[in-house]
Amino acid sequence: MEEQIITTQNEERTFTQDEVNRIIQERLARVKDKVETPDGEKVQDIINRENKLNCREYILNQGYPSVLLDILDTSNSEAFQASADKLIEAFPQLKPQTPEPGGTGSIGNFPRHRPDQDTLLNKQLENVFLSKE
Repeated sequence: MEEQIITTQNEERTFTQDEVNRIIQERLARVKDKVETPDGEKVQDIINRENKLNCREYILNQGYPSVLLDILDTSNSEAFQASADKLIEAFPQLKPQTPEPGGTGSIGNFPRHRPDQDTLLNKQLENVFLSKE
């Protein structure tokens, strides 16, 4: 084993290579802990944001009210989905009714063209005009 001499205030002490390695490892570990903490927080922040986005996407796809994002915990998207489903199952009035397909047109408030509307309109017209003959 090699020995290194380190002098401290008029006192000379000899350290073995193992002691020097241990001291260096301890110092590196302390520095590493200081450096990892902010990175660990950044990683956790990214994970939390990703989970919240997954939760937001889920409620949009299911048609659930967006207030669930404020009410329920979004740190775990699977748990959020299960809780949201149970809440909507218990209180179905919370889920807004889905609008009928078609809606309004992009210009003005004219209904969009739906093929089933043509069939329905044609049948109504036939009934009106054919019944008078």
